[in-house]
Amino acid sequence: MMPKIVNHKRRKRGVILTSLGSKKLQTAKSEAEYQENNDCRYTLERMSERTGLAVDTLTKVFACEVAVDKQTLKRCFDAFNLVLSESDYVWPVSQTEFEELDVISRSRLLEPFSIREKAGTYHKKVKLDLLGGPVPLESIFYVERFPVESRYYELINQPGALIQITSARRMGKTSLMTRILHCAKEAGYHTVISNFQLTDTGFYTGIDPFLRHFCACISTRLGLPHKLAEYWDEQLSNNCNATHYFEHYLLPKIDNPLVLALDEINYLFQCSEIATHFCGLLRSWYEKAKSSHNDDNVWQKLRLVIVHSTEVQITHPLCNMGLVIDLPDFTSEQVQYLVEKHGLDWSTKQVNQLMALVGGHPHRVRVALYDICHLGRD
Repeated sequence: MMPKIVNHKRRKRGVILTSLGSKKLQTAKSEAEYQENNDCRYTLERMSERTGLAVDTLTKVFACEVAVDKQTLKRCFDAFNLVLSESDYVWPVSQTEFEELDVISRSRLLEPFSIREKAGTYHKKVKLDLLGGPVPLESIFYVERFPVESRYYELINQPGALIQITSARRMGKTSLMTRILHCAKEAGYHTVISNFQLTDTGFYTGIDPFLRHFCACISTRLGLPHKLAEYWDEQLSNNCNATHYFEHYLLPKIDNPLVLALDEINYLFQCSEIATHFCGLLRSWYEKAKSSHNDDNVWQKLRLVIVHSTEVQITHPLCNMGLVIDLPDFTSEQVQYLVEKHGLDWSTKQVNQLMALVGGHPHRVRVALYDICHLGRD
């Protein structure tokens, strides 16, 4: 028997039939139609009379996509002399609740999805990626979002391009950034990643130490010695110094374009003074590249990829700059694709049941399918 793993507060949202519960109810319904209705299917109106439930409610029950009250399922089962057991339904959970579940609790929640896999009905068995971090470049489990991603790949080849990848946590921002940089490398461009989550807090004490550290790091990752002492003028503003450093040292030193990826830039937003100056600096660089299309405009060598989470509301100069696209949830077709890549032979209805439980959030879908595969093979 599958233990309950959610509290009373969560149960108020209702339950959804599992594939096992749906099959049990459909089988009993078919037998009743054969024995009591001359093998003719019951209409929703007839089912309403039999169960005492409204037609709209019955539609939700059999669709297995919208939560209903547990008592509603019990009345459906009672109408066909069935006993509603805990393996016949699941309690939908929110994104936060699902991610907070431990492995054992999550496994119990997903147990009904693994039943037919345990019966040996895998379409094929595949080697699963380890969860956590960006999806590897060579992974078969990466789902490309059309047409959003193709626009990114096209834009990175344009002089002075600026791309902003935004979404909630664990939506695949870094995985997409990795693929954009791979595309740039294939074109012969220089690529550098600056992850603001990894920057020591000591450099966040002011705009001067922050920009000095930023410029030194970019130099090092390009294989160049940093020359801050030579290009930093104490009489100029920090933004002017950083601009001068890029314009007269870094960019002229490289023959091919530089794709500079700024990952987890939302960590910078916690320091409002630094964020204001730095975002204004990025905007000025972007405008310099767009102001002239002459071959001698070194700023056209610079292409920016900015990655940040939508949990942080941006109200400074990054707004409406470059191509800004918020990564969407997976569609049912994309989840179906991922299901197949996990070697599972599922119907559309089963895919919809999983999405009713975890939504289309990429990380939650990946975790759920990973657990289901392991449960089915144990």
